[in-house]
Amino acid sequence: MSPEEEAIALTEYDQEFIDDLLFGSKLCPACGCKRPACTTYWARDVHKPDGFKATCRSCVAARAREHYANDPELRDRKNKKARVRYRADQAKRKPPARVVVMVPTGPSNHHLLALLRAGMNTSEIARASGLHRRTVREVIQADRRQITASTEAKLLAVAVPEAVTA
Repeated sequence: MSPEEEAIALTEYDQEFIDDLLFGSKLCPACGCKRPACTTYWARDVHKPDGFKATCRSCVAARAREHYANDPELRDRKNKKARVRYRADQAKRKPPARVVVMVPTGPSNHHLLALLRAGMNTSEIARASGLHRRTVREVIQADRRQITASTEAKLLAVAVPEAVTA
C-alpha cells in the first residue's frame, strides 16, 4: 500500500471512529456491519425511535439494484409514470401567448408622426392605433431616422456643388 493510500485509509478509519464517538453506532441486520448512526450511513425514518431506517444505505441500494435487474418491466412502469406526470405538468402550464403585430411600413407610418406633431403622446397614439406603446415608439424613431437620413442626403447634394465651385 502506498503512503497516499495508507493516509486515506487512516483518515477514513479516523472519520468512522469520530462519527462512532459522536453519534453512536448501529448494526445493520442485512449485512451485519456496525456503522456510525448518522445520515452518511443510514437513511432517515421519522417513525423509528432512533430516526434511521433499519438497514444501511449500501444494503438498501444493493436491494434496489437487484430488484430493478430482476424485474424487466419495472423500468417501463417507472418511465410511464414519469411521462404521465410530465404531461400533467405541461397541461397545467399555459402556453405563452403569441402576439403578431402587423405594422405598416414605409410612408404609411407617417400618420404616426403626424399624430405626434399634432400634440398626442405615444400612449395616446398607441391607444388610437391599437399598437403597443413600445411599437409606436420604435416606428416613430425609425421614421425619424429615415426622414433625417433623407434630409441629410438632400443637404449634402445641395452643399457639395457649392463647395466644389468655391
